[in-house]
Amino acid sequence: VKMISKTPTETIDKIFASNFNKWLESLQTLDAGYTNGTFEWSKNHHPEWPEMILPAYFENRDQSFKGRDGIIWFSKTIELTGEDLRDDCVFNMGPVIDDDLVFINGIKIGATKEVKYNSRTYKIPKEIIHAGINNIVIRVIDYGATAGITGKPENFNLKTGERTIPLAGNWNYKISVNTIFKTYNNSGISQQHEPSVIYNAMIAPLTDYTFKGVIWYQGESNEERGYQYRKLFPALINDWKKQLQQPDLPFLYYMYNLPILVQYPRSLESRFGQKYAKPNLWHLNYLPPEWLPI
Repeated sequence: VKMISKTPTETIDKIFASNFNKWLESLQTLDAGYTNGTFEWSKNHHPEWPEMILPAYFENRDQSFKGRDGIIWFSKTIELTGEDLRDDCVFNMGPVIDDDLVFINGIKIGATKEVKYNSRTYKIPKEIIHAGINNIVIRVIDYGATAGITGKPENFNLKTGERTIPLAGNWNYKISVNTIFKTYNNSGISQQHEPSVIYNAMIAPLTDYTFKGVIWYQGESNEERGYQYRKLFPALINDWKKQLQQPDLPFLYYMYNLPILVQYPRSLESRFGQKYAKPNLWHLNYLPPEWLPI
């Protein structure tokens, strides 16, 4: 097995984390709620924003979230009594996808990065709350795919020394950054997503062998990029034939069946992208031939 890189994984992880943090800082400049070095939108309640019921996956409440990434702000008020202020309070929230910042009356009480499957619990110092109306503001960053403040409604609350105040229900919200990020939120290297890693680790060491053929299973995680397969897939086939010195190497590819394609119509683009990779290529699946002419 050839040694592709002598750079320790720990060093690569540190470089990646440093670059990602710099990118994250630059993201602040796109956030309309962050101006003059402060989170301005955290300082007040925003009843003028539309409403969303939480907890929820955001795209289930607002179709404009589908296929998008960005920054979303949420705002709500609660009323506290003098008895509630005897002790510190606790803010509880279910898992957030992906990162969150939580403010009470404009003061940050907690933040979580890169832990999207764990519930949040943040202590609220009694010095920053008061009897009467208090503002709660949550800022969520979604780096890709599904976004949401999830979990069970009964676990979304604010606890005082006297009672538990439910927070599930209507929240005002505003999308501050609506885009598609060209990076993923990873503190380290996600090996299978890094260019050349899988090839170098699993194919390059085998280039001295003779292949009888290749069976390719096409996954679904990047189905929205199907158009790129018109170039990517033929390039992969031709490169493998070159590296293995087998110009007539057969490729057999498999795709999941028609009912799933109906459920996820974006998949059709990915599949039709593959019809351009013809040489020595056969498909083995449950689709009728007219779906994928080769």
